[in-house]
Amino acid sequence: MKEESLHPQQIARRIEQILNALGWTQEELAAALGVTQPAVSQYLKGRIPPAPILYQLARLGQTTMEWILTGHGASEPGPAVHEDRPGYGREAALLALYRQLPPSLQTALTNFLRQLVRSMQERSQ
Repeated sequence: MKEESLHPQQIARRIEQILNALGWTQEELAAALGVTQPAVSQYLKGRIPPAPILYQLARLGQTTMEWILTGHGASEPGPAVHEDRPGYGREAALLALYRQLPPSLQTALTNFLRQLVRSMQERSQ
């Protein structure tokens, strides 16, 4: 089997395609990936992200790591990675931020949101 070399600029273009498909800014993508905006900027300039970031990009773009790296596999971002309930845009960014919180704060935030929703539901009745 012939070994393929990676082409950083082509990888950068595919990452940019995912960013555009999501309709996000670099800052929003950075928050969803748990990296800084300058790191996203470097990925868009040809720096190849580490494997965990590539995996997250594939999930967000609903494609495969193979497609990001080689352009083979899924021809463009689409439903290639299974998600229980897909999250897009601000919803995915919020989930990424939530996952960065320690468990005690996740619990507190979840309880707060439940109370907020209940309060809004009561007001609408």
